[in-house]
Amino acid sequence: LLDPKEIDFIYAEQRKVFASLANRQLELKMKLYEAEEILAPYDYMRFSKSVIGNLNQIERFELSFNGNLCVYFRSGNKAYITRKYVAPIKENLMNGGESNGG
Repeated sequence: LLDPKEIDFIYAEQRKVFASLANRQLELKMKLYEAEEILAPYDYMRFSKSVIGNLNQIERFELSFNGNLCVYFRSGNKAYITRKYVAPIKENLMNGGESNGG
């Protein structure tokens, strides 16, 4: 079992779903929406159609030229938040961000 606090983000690629941790990628035997439902209480939010990110592992953001946000995690990993998902994430972070999840 994986500790949700150790995962940077979950992503779908070529019809498979993976968890990205600091030093490895693990394939998950579930759909992305299933992982999203399970991880929501741990401060995970949708970053794009294919990525769900752990808000508690974010170190910083950088704005990209196309309006997307590049997210840098404490581990050194990075992912992108597409414009459609920027506002909900910003709102969540402005309202206190981290919850007690699990």
